[in-house]
Amino acid sequence: MSARKFMLRSLPLAIAAAATSGAPAGAQDEAAASAGEVIVVTATKRETTLQDAPVSVSVFGEAYLEQNNIQEFSGFADSVPNVSAPDGLNGAGSAITIRGVTSQSRQLATAEPAAGAYLDGVYVGPRGFLDYTVFDLERIEVLRGPQGTLWGRNTAAGAVIYTSRAPTEHFEGYARAEVGNYNLRALRGAVSGPIVEDALLFRLAGVHYERDGYTDNLAGGTLGTEDQQAVRGQLEWRPGPDVSVRLIGQYLSSDSIDKAPTWYALPGQTAAPELSIGNVYGSRTAQTNVTPRENAELYSATALVDWSVGGFEFASVTGWQSTDSYGVTDDEGSAFDLAEFHFGSEGDPDNIERFSQELRVTTPLLMDRVDVTAGLYYFREDQDAESYIRVGEYVVDTFGLALPFGARALRERDRVAASTESVAFFGEANVYLSDALTLIAGWRVTDETKEFAFSTGAQFLDGDDAILLDIPFGPFTDLDTFEDTVFTGKLGLEYDVNDDVMVYATVSEGYKSGGFNRSFPQAPDALDAFFDPESVTNYEVGLRATLAGGRGSLNVTGFYLDYTDLQVDTQIITSGGQLLNQTANAAEAESYGVELEAAWRPADRLELNAALGLLHAEFTDFDPSATADYSGNALPFAPDFNASLRGRYELYSGPAGRIAVQGEWVHQTSYFAGPENAPEGEQDAASLLHARLAYTDPDERFELGLWGRNLTDEELIVDFNAQTLVNPLFAGATLYGFNAPRTWGVDLKVSF
Repeated sequence: MSARKFMLRSLPLAIAAAATSGAPAGAQDEAAASAGEVIVVTATKRETTLQDAPVSVSVFGEAYLEQNNIQEFSGFADSVPNVSAPDGLNGAGSAITIRGVTSQSRQLATAEPAAGAYLDGVYVGPRGFLDYTVFDLERIEVLRGPQGTLWGRNTAAGAVIYTSRAPTEHFEGYARAEVGNYNLRALRGAVSGPIVEDALLFRLAGVHYERDGYTDNLAGGTLGTEDQQAVRGQLEWRPGPDVSVRLIGQYLSSDSIDKAPTWYALPGQTAAPELSIGNVYGSRTAQTNVTPRENAELYSATALVDWSVGGFEFASVTGWQSTDSYGVTDDEGSAFDLAEFHFGSEGDPDNIERFSQELRVTTPLLMDRVDVTAGLYYFREDQDAESYIRVGEYVVDTFGLALPFGARALRERDRVAASTESVAFFGEANVYLSDALTLIAGWRVTDETKEFAFSTGAQFLDGDDAILLDIPFGPFTDLDTFEDTVFTGKLGLEYDVNDDVMVYATVSEGYKSGGFNRSFPQAPDALDAFFDPESVTNYEVGLRATLAGGRGSLNVTGFYLDYTDLQVDTQIITSGGQLLNQTANAAEAESYGVELEAAWRPADRLELNAALGLLHAEFTDFDPSATADYSGNALPFAPDFNASLRGRYELYSGPAGRIAVQGEWVHQTSYFAGPENAPEGEQDAASLLHARLAYTDPDERFELGLWGRNLTDEELIVDFNAQTLVNPLFAGATLYGFNAPRTWGVDLKVSF
């Protein structure tokens, strides 16, 4: 067995030793990220080092998240090769795009993401934690490419793995306060230590984050405000040297005003004044006839049990989550009384409840040749949601709708009950053909069942929204049960050129579940009820190299992905003037490119990181009956090139403490914000600049930082709706959403 594989199997001992070292955790994380030292990842469902993992993965430790003032996933996505996360409008959330494939659908309640998100090994589903502020995390791993064997459902594009900081054997804690422009106020903190020495440990962490919006609403106030708070408590019980039980409970609440689009009159065309807001007032201005907002409460409980016996490592991961939410969005984001979408209510919020159970075993080396990770997985999700679309006077007059009793507006109401049940058997085996060559074989068999039922009602309103006629909900209508059994596999070879260089080649499969169109009850004659799963095959080669005696690292990956039955969001305009979303299996697509990540420490006080992605992603076939024929078009939010250069330099290190400066430059070439590739929706090439200056006292108990993000105040298109180009209601205009402007702030961290 090679020295590399011996070190890999000895990793748990190395981790234990590192945990008791005297260096600050943050310093270790930053050093590891920049100098090619050991970075622990769980991408392969076992603790391994980044340089030994035959997958394309980027890792961001606690130090990076703090020093770059990361609040949510979209804050660091542009630092990852071939990844973007445009922050959507009107409650759509971050639409993660990995290698050209967007993970989020507008059918939020019933569609699945293409990039699964996991917190401490538990699947958290769409919107689970991606759009909420992160806190007290050990690391975030971004896996690119399908993870259909070990991680399973809905990881066709990749996976995002959040790992919270575990309880510690020694008493410690920190508090971090932050203030900034747009009235930013944030407080994060944690305390951890033993309750019973070597037997019972605890950790308690929390965050409060609020910030004003950066879009002025001409109707009053600002749009895009955030007000979030969360708490996470943990207990870790160690009844013996080979057994640990870790219990995690978390609560999160969010009361936010969503962002809204800015309307622009198109060049050379005349549009209504209400649709020329951007031309007159600029891109940070909107005008809505209703304030879009969302309230959400998330509860979760996790139990992690690890047991080692006879060289076998057994693991149980149990997760439960419940989400209550309600709110309203202004569908078109204009001053017209056109359409509003309401979901849930304060007294009767929409509810999504999830339960999952994973049982897993990792074997010791068998017959001196094979080790295996295998397991069983169960997942259950239940949804209960009520919503309505309010069609306003502008639509009634424009389309000449003849409503009873002279009604001036209409509420089309629906109630949805949906459930998903999934069972899987999975595994991955490493067969050591020689000291240097390893065969990798993985499998997953998933059986999934979905059920969907709906009920509809209506209310006809006068000009003051008083109810003239109320048609109550009728009995539930059950649609056909959606059932699917899917096999996804992985096959590859890994070769250790020497102790510092590894190369690999893999073929892997992934899939994204099918489902039901959430909008179907509103227009059953115009929309399809179902959409099928999408699938992908990924061909990948990679190189992982540790350089200059550990002072640097170089990771290079090449890939080709072939997507079939790609789920695409399309929109239709009904005879009543409603603009409705539906998901359809409308396309085949291909994506290929190269990803490079490098780290180098040329001197003890200087750390450099670089990342770049080359990408070609296009629709190879498109069903024109879905919306239009987009064959040959580029996939949305998929620039041909993106890059990140990051550096950190200690200006001073001595008896008075440390002063460090760091900066990051990120760049991307042009991209389209929609599948139609409309010229109006093309974003030109752009660069962003982030920086931070920090002082740390000699005892490393206090750190004071001054930071800025998007210092050059670049504007990027993050949302665009081409349907407005052909909708007579919006003649001569279209809408845009833009990224966050220049932000800056000051933070102070106290550790104890």
